[in-house]
Amino acid sequence: MSIIKKSIIAVILLSTFISCGKYGYDFENGFQSGDTDGENPSDTSLNYVDKSMLDRARIYPGLVGASAKRIQDTLVSLDLNFRYIRSSDLKISVTPRPIFSTGLYAPAGENVKIVVPTGATGLTVQVGAHTVNLTGEEPLRRDPVIYTVKELFPGTNYVRNPYGGIIWIHAAIAMSQPVGLKFSNVARTSDFILGKSNQEQWLQDVANNDVPWLELRSERAIFTVPRSMVLQYRSELKVAETLTAWNDIYEKDYYTWMGLTKGNPDPKNAWPELPERGVLDIQLRKPAYAHSGQPWMATQDKHWFMQFSNADYIFSGTIDGAWGTYHEIGHNYQMGSTWSWSALGETTNNLFVFRGAHRLGNPGIAAHGAVSKDIPRGLEFAATNAAKNFNTGEEPFLRLTPFLQIFNKVKGKNGESGWDFWTFIYTKARNSVYAFSLDEAKMDFFYRALCEFTGKDYARFMDAWGIRVSSAAKRDMRNTYPGMTTKIWTYNPLTNTGGNDELDPKYDIIGSDFVWSSNMASAGEGGGFPSLSDGKLDTYWHTCYGNCTPNTTASATNPTYLDLDMKSPQAIRGVYYQNRQNNTFRRATRIFTKISENAPWIDRGELIISTANTDAGGRKNRVEMKFDTVEEIRFIRFAFTENNWGGEAHTAIAEAGAFYESN
Repeated sequence: MSIIKKSIIAVILLSTFISCGKYGYDFENGFQSGDTDGENPSDTSLNYVDKSMLDRARIYPGLVGASAKRIQDTLVSLDLNFRYIRSSDLKISVTPRPIFSTGLYAPAGENVKIVVPTGATGLTVQVGAHTVNLTGEEPLRRDPVIYTVKELFPGTNYVRNPYGGIIWIHAAIAMSQPVGLKFSNVARTSDFILGKSNQEQWLQDVANNDVPWLELRSERAIFTVPRSMVLQYRSELKVAETLTAWNDIYEKDYYTWMGLTKGNPDPKNAWPELPERGVLDIQLRKPAYAHSGQPWMATQDKHWFMQFSNADYIFSGTIDGAWGTYHEIGHNYQMGSTWSWSALGETTNNLFVFRGAHRLGNPGIAAHGAVSKDIPRGLEFAATNAAKNFNTGEEPFLRLTPFLQIFNKVKGKNGESGWDFWTFIYTKARNSVYAFSLDEAKMDFFYRALCEFTGKDYARFMDAWGIRVSSAAKRDMRNTYPGMTTKIWTYNPLTNTGGNDELDPKYDIIGSDFVWSSNMASAGEGGGFPSLSDGKLDTYWHTCYGNCTPNTTASATNPTYLDLDMKSPQAIRGVYYQNRQNNTFRRATRIFTKISENAPWIDRGELIISTANTDAGGRKNRVEMKFDTVEEIRFIRFAFTENNWGGEAHTAIAEAGAFYESN
């Protein structure tokens, strides 16, 4: 699934109207007579219609029907006493902003008059909900820019959009008293308001009120949808149930799971108090089917419309009903500045849908086709002993696996569920003073948080997944917590099996960025340097044995060196070595180590590989040199100062490297 992450405008707050009418306005049945003043036809006339884009507006977003009369002098009272929880407060991508619905629509090309009372400052009007700029896209299904934004001042204001559109009010500052804005030359939208609207009566109103766009509104969610789709799918709609479900999703699967609380006086830990908004659009920038932001945008088709209007569709799990919406909202709530590193851009946003599935006991909600395919691949990736890098390639679904393992198999140090780790890391990150630009720092933060949550050192889990954390972080956690005890990276979230095997306290240290080198040329066979840490005994590294530059030697004066640079100091207990299995066997190697590039080599002594050129003499066995204590080492050198058992200078090695052991 290709989804472009792009922040757009903002979410609209459900407006409070002072009225006597059925829909919360001071007019009845959508009609009211009023003034038609105006002086300059191009600026203030309410009678002049700019028809320059009328044919384009007819295509999209559509025209107000001839039967929908214009409203004059209607007062809309906006409750602007809002609390704005900013994205910087929560350290996430984007939060709902103070943008307010009016329940009104500006007809295409017609002037709208807005009278702003004295003292009401910091207001902006937006006409049109479709804010995606399609300039440069081909082919076009609508014109590139079809919305208008204009600053409002106390007194009389005019705004005209040649395409028309829903009218929103942006507020830069909160005001303690409701603000009454007087609109003229507008049409009424047939909005569904949860707790006020009756679906049957609302559908009748939609049928009778020929205004092309409307809103489905609740406390937490507002969706902008076309009237045509409401009428087309009217028999399938369950709007109240759907809006109620989205209220729960936002509050339980996002806010609460992130550790936020309603009304918390500390903005770092408070729910957003403005509603989230989603908008359907006939075209987005390629290759997007939907994209995040406030509002987040989705392609105008039945799939997305049903996610806004039919709760059964969301929770059916048969055709990715809930996945896409959770996905886009999840982008808004990612913590990219503290721990969600760049390779997780299309991964951590998807974890919220698994929270929903877990909360509701409905796995089908998270039943995306790629999950069943890529999680088994992830398990294979974690199981291999070869050098690996979790962050390589486009593998968003594979990367879900370690998080689902944490949620389902990890226990907090106080007995908490693994699902509570999400709450823990979000809360810890929000309340920390840290913000990171480097992925390495973000991975360290994640690793430290996991260790703190569990009370155990999870370095081996990070290594199993090829998530490289710093030696400093590993040292701190190793000295603070005991090691983890089970192989949770073998847990299969699809079958709810595995992950219970006890861990051996001894293991090999393998890094995707480890670099092998030699002072001798390499032969073009056996697999080369990568074979030294691939866990396979039928691959090997071999020195050059024909037409070599330099000529291969192995003597006290001209030894063969095989060097391992682990790129940063690693905690190791010793080194290991294993000959190629069918030829070129060696008796011994001398081991040297050093902590940094400029440090001197330290001679650790001779490692006896075999006592005779026979299997009984151990020539095929793995041998180890174990140090007295755990040491931090970056460089290891294997030095060969004599010919092999066959009397030749050649060296061939199946496996070599460093290992860790806690005792």
